[in-house]
Amino acid sequence: MGMSVFVVFIFFTVPIWAVVLCVNFIAILQKLKYEEDHPQNTFWFTVSATVLISLSFLAS
Repeated sequence: MGMSVFVVFIFFTVPIWAVVLCVNFIAILQKLKYEEDHPQNTFWFTVSATVLISLSFLAS
């Protein structure tokens, strides 16, 4: 029971975290192009990458 809930949690949250990662990566690239500050995007990029990597290791 506990493992199946975890697998469902991973199945539904990984796509959301992947979208967050990609959107923040694009926002960082655009802000770098115009030399703007991007600490909030960097924070969310780091968090989403960490969550995706952690969930990938836990699922395997």
